[in-house]
Amino acid sequence: MISVEVICVLPQQVWRHTVQVPAGTIAQQLLEQAELAAWLVAQQVDAVAFGIYGQKISPDTYVLVDGDRLEIYRGLTRDPKDVRRVRANRHPVGRRWRQK
Repeated sequence: MISVEVICVLPQQVWRHTVQVPAGTIAQQLLEQAELAAWLVAQQVDAVAFGIYGQKISPDTYVLVDGDRLEIYRGLTRDPKDVRRVRANRHPVGRRWRQK
């Protein structure tokens, strides 16, 4: 048996769970476990990607090893370009000229 941590971060909460799985388990098999699948459905999480310590993986081919942290990535809620544009308009550093 190996120990794997599963983590999913939502705006209001963090779901973090350590599970014991047999050696040679594929990430997809872990994601299909009843508790995790039910939680994702209950929280209305649309998982768009998965990773191990920030490195994107394909869950149907990645074989888990002891100590892995399987991260569930969700879709963006806002466009990053729009966020930067709004922030630049609020704080226009170097854009204002003093008028004499």
